[in-house]
Amino acid sequence: NNEWVIDKPNKTNLKTVGDGQKAWITNTTGIYANEQNSFILSPPFDFSTLISPIIRASLYVDTELNFDGLQFQISTDCGETWERIGTNSSGGQNWYNNRSSSLPFGDYGNFAWSSTRTVWGGVWKTIQHSLEDY
Repeated sequence: NNEWVIDKPNKTNLKTVGDGQKAWITNTTGIYANEQNSFILSPPFDFSTLISPIIRASLYVDTELNFDGLQFQISTDCGETWERIGTNSSGGQNWYNNRSSSLPFGDYGNFAWSSTRTVWGGVWKTIQHSLEDY
């Protein structure tokens, strides 16, 4: 039950976007559904000619703390296998804020963004991490 859409949020606690006019959000007007296991899949990128590639985005987190979360993963074999990008101490900016063992990421480890808006601050934050290893 993938609820991710690109749209302008119109939620009680989220009516703005981090940059631009629209954002990837779950359920444009309310909370996300229970038991959701969904993802956003980007097109492939070729980093082979880049010297210091990074991922940078604006992120707003409002999840069930310690039980629901978000994680960046990467595949270097066209989606056959996946691995988590970084940890909360791997040098990224605002990169993961939670390592609860209750998070649902299995083999990808429990590092994730998982936070209520009041804990995260209720604002969009810039996240950034190096992709030099890929």
